[in-house]
Amino acid sequence: MPHLLVACKACGNTFKGNYCNKCGQKLMGRFSFSYLWQWLREEIFEIDRGLLLTFYELWVRPGKMVLDYIGGNTKKYYGPLKYLIFWTAIFLVTASFMPQGLDGALKIPTAQLIFNDHKVLSEAGIDDFSKLVVQLMVGNVNIYVLVIIPFVAGIAYLFYRKKFNFTEHVILFTYFFGQYNFFLGLIFLVGSLFGASPFGSTSLDPLSALLIPNLVMLPITVNFFMMLKQFFQQKWLTTIFKGIAIFYASFFSYLLFLFGVFATLKFIF
Repeated sequence: MPHLLVACKACGNTFKGNYCNKCGQKLMGRFSFSYLWQWLREEIFEIDRGLLLTFYELWVRPGKMVLDYIGGNTKKYYGPLKYLIFWTAIFLVTASFMPQGLDGALKIPTAQLIFNDHKVLSEAGIDDFSKLVVQLMVGNVNIYVLVIIPFVAGIAYLFYRKKFNFTEHVILFTYFFGQYNFFLGLIFLVGSLFGASPFGSTSLDPLSALLIPNLVMLPITVNFFMMLKQFFQQKWLTTIFKGIAIFYASFFSYLLFLFGVFATLKFIF
């Protein structure tokens, strides 16, 4: 079919090949299951354009890969935002099949925690805020990850602002949290196999229920420090110290921001 003259469905130009030489419209056949798979593979996930390579390199040389990407070699790699979205989607699909032992905090409607008569700094108000944090970090991991990236990037920028700008830090940690979501999905699978739930309800003894998720997350912790070491090219001791500082400072700044939003909403309403 491509060797025959065909009329472009978009502009009416006649051409040979798979693409119109005037407007670039792709020659389309009938829509079928094979087309649907090709569309998902190429247009949505772009698996043929670097997903597996990016995943592999973020395992073995995470910081160097991101340096390569921000240095301009972007064509062969999966983009950071698409990488994050891909693994977030996989995590959400995986989580939907896992038995979820929801605790009390996750069962309470979010609006009920915010819009009530409890004073912000009262014992009941602090308890409401604590449950809200649990909801965001456990019940809405996808939202939590998207929101915390600017905080992690901002804190890292304060440590390394002489080397890279804020946007480059955002790219670095967007890739990292894509990896993080992959491992989070792995926690669901492993926890389900051994009877431990990421939400705290488990058929195992408390020690095993705590150790299994943490052991699964150990590789991503190593990956985090490897990424910092290769990206910023500093000594291991400096990298570990700054990595721990970035983690805790970004988390507490995120909590302060969230508490500010929580207090403002309670004050207004």
